[in-house]
Amino acid sequence: MSDKIFINDRVRSSGHKWKVLFTCALANTCFTFVIGGVPAAALLLRDDYQISTPVLGMLMGIVGIGIAFGEVPWGMLTDRLGDRPILITGLTTTAFVLILTAIIINVVPIVYAPVTLFIGLLIIGLSGGSLNGSSGRAIMQWFDKDERGFAMGVRQTAVPLGYALGAVFFPLVSYKMGFVWSLYISALFCILFAFLTYLWVVDIDQGKSTETNGTAQKTESATHVFKQFAIWRIVVAIGLLCAPQFALMTFTMLFLHDFAHINIEYISAILFFIQISAGFTRISGGYYTDKKNNRAGFLKAVTILSAIAFFVLTLLTFFYGETPSTHLSWALVAAVLVAGVFILSWQGVGMTELATMAGPKSVATAMAMANTATFFILFATPTIIPWILNATSWTGVWGVMTLVCVGMFFLF
Repeated sequence: MSDKIFINDRVRSSGHKWKVLFTCALANTCFTFVIGGVPAAALLLRDDYQISTPVLGMLMGIVGIGIAFGEVPWGMLTDRLGDRPILITGLTTTAFVLILTAIIINVVPIVYAPVTLFIGLLIIGLSGGSLNGSSGRAIMQWFDKDERGFAMGVRQTAVPLGYALGAVFFPLVSYKMGFVWSLYISALFCILFAFLTYLWVVDIDQGKSTETNGTAQKTESATHVFKQFAIWRIVVAIGLLCAPQFALMTFTMLFLHDFAHINIEYISAILFFIQISAGFTRISGGYYTDKKNNRAGFLKAVTILSAIAFFVLTLLTFFYGETPSTHLSWALVAAVLVAGVFILSWQGVGMTELATMAGPKSVATAMAMANTATFFILFATPTIIPWILNATSWTGVWGVMTLVCVGMFFLF
């Protein structure tokens, strides 16, 4: 990108793109702060609002359902209207609903608290889903093709960062000040980044054509991606490759504690290390593929390495089930670590490859398709795994995840 960028007859330095990246990444962080924070405060919600365990489980998942159903409409709207108005709308709407939910929960009888939370979290998911495609589109506009992998890696790192911060601060604030204050603070973050979006995020005029992978892209509608088999193939691959991610991050605590008899403190440290590593590998993977221009090769390599890691985990699980030992239990820990690092490393590169294939006029729609698939898999995975576990064993669970990784090699 040249030293000067002309936007709406104004001149901005190319350094402005870092402000755009900062705003878009942290806008995603403040939304995933809520997604990761509400489940972390589950015990307080159960006790303070007298919510049964089945209803509590439904509340934990309703945000994701809202995101899944809202992603594609928001993505199509972003490609039509631009990323700036959608980002501002999504952030301000999410803030408004967070505040309204907190106020209503305080005034209604406690018996209506679950219904209030259900409706509020569903709408928060629907409105917050706008941030994924719009922030991705903004980054793809502002960064050159040899920088987009790195930039998208930074944005994708905002997701585990938001989850981690929410998991720490939501319970802390909820226990000290009350759950509603967690919602108020989340709303404040949304308002702050809506203001920064207003100041810094500007749509770049794409002109008559835009260079993508060295080929001029003709003006085309955002909906053309629905007709492309190659786009659907990578959307399905992104969605399904999230299944081993969710399986590992959701069931590691149960697996290592109940099956391998590892202390909870150690498992928490393992999960924390995996999430921190995910941030590093997503950014470094994006930077590497920008320099080498080999995103497809990187994705194939990650699927194979992940398949090998899960296969080793499957074998160790089988042998530990036959003859348990301390050495094998710690070998299981090491296998979980390695599998986690590999399977969480590819998201930024995958989204960049999808956006590049879709072209500038359909970036948000394509990303929304992938995010819809991702969030449906997010809820299908923890639903199906108990059935696999009951029908087979932990060996069967990790074996199925191995096969998923192998299958995605051919889709990528």
